[in-house]
Amino acid sequence: MKTKEIRTKKINELKTLLEDTSKEFFKTKMQVVTGQLMTHRQLRELRKRIAVIKTVIREKEINDERS
Repeated sequence: MKTKEIRTKKINELKTLLEDTSKEFFKTKMQVVTGQLMTHRQLRELRKRIAVIKTVIREKEINDERS
């Protein structure tokens, strides 16, 4: 999912997406630790996606406070 698509979602949807992405990150991390998955690239991409989602949530919260 691209950043533009993430920015169009509402805060509730973003929080749900954050939960799902965090669960996916944990599962992927466990696969790397147990040796089922050899590349770390997916972990990096998931970490970046989580950071973008958290940033957008915070931006929307700040904009709502100002309104």
